[in-house]
Amino acid sequence: PALLKMMGAADSLLRPRLIPTMAGKTLENPGDRPHYLRGTLMNGKFMPFGMQQSHALLSLSRSEALLRLEAGQTLQAGDAAEAWLLD
Repeated sequence: PALLKMMGAADSLLRPRLIPTMAGKTLENPGDRPHYLRGTLMNGKFMPFGMQQSHALLSLSRSEALLRLEAGQTLQAGDAAEAWLLD
């Protein structure tokens, strides 16, 4: 986004593309700050992919979407959510 902004891109290109989805399985964030899960979208459902630790770059490189969980938030399988598409 920073490079696009410096190149004069329209504001609409700078915002994340959020799409409605559902949790494909129970997703939990027991921590005290927001957490972004890396994952893939299958049949309209978000499925976490690989290791979710910050040092695990392989799972990030193969993910197509992020799902934000607020501190202490739990989503049950089938709960509605929004995923941030990684282009």
